[in-house]
Amino acid sequence: MSAKRSIKVAISLIWYAAHRAYEVFAPAHKNRARLIILYYHAVRAEDLPEFRWQIEAIKAYADVVDADYVGNPDGRPKIAITFDDAFMSMVDNALPELIAREMSYTIFVPTGCLGAHPTWQMESTALDRHEIVASGDALRALVSMGARMGAHSRFHPKLTLIGPNEAQAEIGGSKAELESLLGQTVELFAFPYGDFNQQTLHFCKEAGYRFVYSIGPGSVDPTDTTMLRPRVAVKLSDTRLEFWLKLRGGYEWMQLASALKHQFHRAKW
Repeated sequence: MSAKRSIKVAISLIWYAAHRAYEVFAPAHKNRARLIILYYHAVRAEDLPEFRWQIEAIKAYADVVDADYVGNPDGRPKIAITFDDAFMSMVDNALPELIAREMSYTIFVPTGCLGAHPTWQMESTALDRHEIVASGDALRALVSMGARMGAHSRFHPKLTLIGPNEAQAEIGGSKAELESLLGQTVELFAFPYGDFNQQTLHFCKEAGYRFVYSIGPGSVDPTDTTMLRPRVAVKLSDTRLEFWLKLRGGYEWMQLASALKHQFHRAKW
């Protein structure tokens, strides 16, 4: 494990311990379970052993719910499983494992790239460059088996770096295309790269989305109907400890650190 990764784990352990201590002295919050929304991308065949132990750990620890869950905060923790980019390796490898365990999931689809290799910007070493996005027929078959679908723009751009008209077309257009393809209403949207601002949030509301998803590693109050919901990135290379902390909100401090960093840069300039 790299030094940077080890430091994140150490901070996350301290953060988690502090919150557990707070719950001891604040009984009103003790039994209020939080919703953690996880997100994955590709799940290749060689990754299956790691994926299996992760979902077994999820099932043992929490109730698995949909990403748009709103309900009782009491009882067991709540975990939602999502996948960005609708890659065929996920369809072929991850979904049979989830279906066999009767675990719900949501897939966010870049509707302008169906049946093709990704066309969006990635690092040159990213293995996902070689993935294929599921076809329309594959997505319809998954819906017939109970899969939840959300939009992920048309061509997966960084929405804050393109013009407002283009961003609006990416947000609303992906909804219209996915609804036409699946024959059902689409109410969920995940921001490509987690990139958003107040304008893109407005476009999402205008398009008619009920919930939209970022990639800040936070948790959700299950009773909260606020449109924007954070998600926690999961890697199949995560250690047991890293994954354990992610399921329990240990990485929430990173959202605060990011906000403070942005404030510092705004004050500096």
